[in-house]
Amino acid sequence: MLPSLALWQLGRRLARTSSDVTRATSCSPFFLMLLALSALCTATANGQPASTGSSPGTESGHSEAEHADEPKKSDADAPVPPNEEAGRPLSSIPTVAVVRANLETSYLAYPLAITGLPPLIFECSLAPHFFVNQESWPFAIVLTPKVVLRMFNEESTPVRSPSFMPRISVFAWLQKEVRGEPTVYGSVTLSHHSNGQAGSFLRDDGSINHEDGSFSTNYFEFAMYVTGFTGQFLGWSSLSLQWHPGFNQDAELRDRYGLLRMHLASTLVADLPLHGQLNLRIGAILDRFQRASKNALTRSLERFPVSLSYSMTLPGIDLGVYLGYFIGHDYYNIFFDNLVHAFQIGISGGFAPTLLKSEPSD
Repeated sequence: MLPSLALWQLGRRLARTSSDVTRATSCSPFFLMLLALSALCTATANGQPASTGSSPGTESGHSEAEHADEPKKSDADAPVPPNEEAGRPLSSIPTVAVVRANLETSYLAYPLAITGLPPLIFECSLAPHFFVNQESWPFAIVLTPKVVLRMFNEESTPVRSPSFMPRISVFAWLQKEVRGEPTVYGSVTLSHHSNGQAGSFLRDDGSINHEDGSFSTNYFEFAMYVTGFTGQFLGWSSLSLQWHPGFNQDAELRDRYGLLRMHLASTLVADLPLHGQLNLRIGAILDRFQRASKNALTRSLERFPVSLSYSMTLPGIDLGVYLGYFIGHDYYNIFFDNLVHAFQIGISGGFAPTLLKSEPSD
């Protein structure tokens, strides 16, 4: 609110612009104050800042003449702070939160169509994560006692030779926060994969013993991840190398299983309806392995397993629904020699969006 003196001065100035108002000034100072208040309200409604005692059009009591030669500055000329777009600051997400959001999720899947395997009732993956981190640490240690199991559509509906896949991972990053620009972090993982069986790996006829044959291997996985893109595409990607050095491993896996592998995974498109996202994972077996097909083209493609899935989150609950397709050698322990085509529909323990959002500033 203007002081009384300022109101008086503003009123007299407005009065001098019209002879009618001049006549009014001789009547009552109170009338001048009403005119000044009316002008002030009109200026405020039009978005002009109110003066605080200085003359209109001046700063800190300086005259208009001192500022006449200065160019007028509009809001568009004001510098935009880093990582802001049109006054909408990009969210700042702790890197550790991005690491958590992109850990493997548990799922329960039903096969809509499958070839290369006996009929299944369901497949389930349980992958709880024990996450060890403090706010000041640029790394996190993650323990994951993963188990994958299948119930076969046979007499007595057996759950045959689950995959036990416990692992320990160390994630590390240099940037503490992800803020609208590509951010890279990495991980090193030591993992075990076995089926808990002690039978002979091979049958008498030389085929692989899927009933109770022993399957056991250990491997390292070295991975790099990139995230932080603000568009819908390629919001999160990873590239990893999986190496089975051969310690505590069934000798029969050599030249059969594929002990050196590379994996590329990416969120192709995100921010779709219901937090939907389209995910792609491509693998490559880099050494010798046992092929399953007799067709020359198929045999060459067996080296490259592909997984494509569309996932979305149900509103109001922490539950994801996905539809997926997989082609490649089976990932279920000693069944690895089977070439599998599978369409699946399933539920998962929530899919956290990985894209940064532009939020309105306060």
